[in-house]
Amino acid sequence: MNLPIMFMEDDARPVHVHHKDPLVIEAQIANKRVFRVLVDNGSSANILFKFSFQAIGLTETILSPCPIQLQGFNGEALIPMRKIQVDFPTTYNAILGLSILVDFGAVTSIRHLGIKFPYDNGCVGVARGD
Repeated sequence: MNLPIMFMEDDARPVHVHHKDPLVIEAQIANKRVFRVLVDNGSSANILFKFSFQAIGLTETILSPCPIQLQGFNGEALIPMRKIQVDFPTTYNAILGLSILVDFGAVTSIRHLGIKFPYDNGCVGVARGD
């Protein structure tokens, strides 16, 4: 389905202050509501941090090994424990990177502090930043 997904000027009305804030949303991960999820178009990785992973009740048996190294927020090199789990303190519970945004067909707008994505029923879903 060729559903147009775009942001209009009215989409910016709920945004009271334009300070170039990061896009931070609430997302459903493993059927649980997860707060403080950073949407990062510049990241190649989708990251669920260890404390979030444990808080939503997931177990390490679902993880597969991850042989790559990540560059940390403070410039340090990090080696992920597994494919989707990183033991590193952060303000966010998860980071949604470019790959998952592409998979979902999502369109983001920092100016509008929002993300839009197609639903199977032909509607457009919207998640607004905090």
